Formats: sequence, structure tokens, C-alpha cells
Amino acid sequence: MLRQPRRLIPLAAVLVVLVAIGGLLAVVAIFGYGLQTQPTRGVEAFVSLEEVTPAPDRTVAATVRIDPPSAAEDANWLNATAWQGQGLHVDQLEAVDADAGIYRTTEPLPVSGNWKSLFRLQKGDSITGLPVFLPEDTAIPAPGIPARPEFQREFITDSEILQREQLEGVPGWTKLAGYAVVGGIVATIIALLGWILSRLAAKSSGAPPRGKRSKVGLPGVGRPAGSSS
Repeated sequence: MLRQPRRLIPLAAVLVVLVAIGGLLAVVAIFGYGLQTQPTRGVEAFVSLEEVTPAPDRTVAATVRIDPPSAAEDANWLNATAWQGQGLHVDQLEAVDADAGIYRTTEPLPVSGNWKSLFRLQKGDSITGLPVFLPEDTAIPAPGIPARPEFQREFITDSEILQREQLEGVPGWTKLAGYAVVGGIVATIIALLGWILSRLAAKSSGAPPRGKRSKVGLPGVGRPAGSSS
């Protein structure tokens, strides 16, 4: 029997694998950096609400004075967000006097029924929120936060408002495990896409798929007994 020559992995294939691994690590790092936030503390707002639509479907126009005013300077966004009522409401606040930290809504903000309303402020890696109206939720349980005509509240981590259904006392490793599972799914999808693209590239270039060798006519190999050349 003829011994097949030992097949060596081409340098190009090794480079492709290394580049793919490097790209995957870069994607994971970008996602991890984007998810990392550091909320700014000590920012408050004095809010004045003017009724636009009366109850039961109450909506208001809001004027917000942020203290200190520098907290909103050059912010990525400062908006009024409401959800869970009859859709999603997002309204970018308009500056009245940015030097004094005074802003106002441009559209009526819903503050009744099942609506959850808040102001959200992002500046750099800080994402904070200030609740305007939150209905009472006995299932969590969580108390309601009324939308009074005037009030003063502090900006807190917005996830505390958006995810107030999250139970207290849950071990921290469960969140880490959840992120790991999602990251593993993303990594698997990226790896599959890379494998599919490499197969398509090999097919379009005419190269034989990995694991298949071209048939070479050798004397006495692969011929039926008694056959002649």
C-alpha cells in the first residue's frame, strides 16, 4: 500500500484562524465596554408639571431645572421616556436656558394608568433616570410614584427604574451567568457565520473542501483486478 503524504496546515489557514479569534475577542471587548456604565451621583432636578390633558388619560408639559447645570452640558441625550401604557413615548427635551440647566418637554408626557414615565440623562458612561410617574405594582411589590405639579427628585441609575421588577437579594453570579450565556450565543453565531463565509470563499475560488482530496491516477491503485491500461 502506498502511504499518503502527511498533510501540513497551510500558513494562510493558520492566519485566518488567528484573525477570526482576534475579531471575536474584539467584538466581545466592544460589547463589554459598551455595557459598562458609571452613573453620576448627586444630580437633582426641580420639576414643574402643567396639565395638558386631564384624568383619566392625564398628560403634562414638564419644565425641568437640573442641579448642577453642568450635569447636562454636552450630554449624549436628555429625554422624557414613557412606556407600558399604549406604546412607547420618547421626547428629546428642549433647552430653555442651558447655562441655568433649564429644559422642557416638546410633547405631552403621559402620567396616568399603566404608563411609566421618567427623564433619562446620558453623558459619557453615565446613564441615569429620574422618575416622573410610576403606578403602584402590588405583584412586585412596589409603591406608586405620583406626578405632582411640582417636585424635587434625584437622578439615580436608570436600570433601577427600568428594571424595578428585579427582586432584591438575588445572588450576583446569576447576572454574570446570564451575560455569559448571551455572550456564548453571540460567539457561536459569529463562529458559524465565519465558517459559512470561509466555505463559500473556498467554493468560489475552486479549492477542494477540507477533508476531500482530489483523485490522482496511480498505477495499480483504484483499478479493478485484471484491467489493462
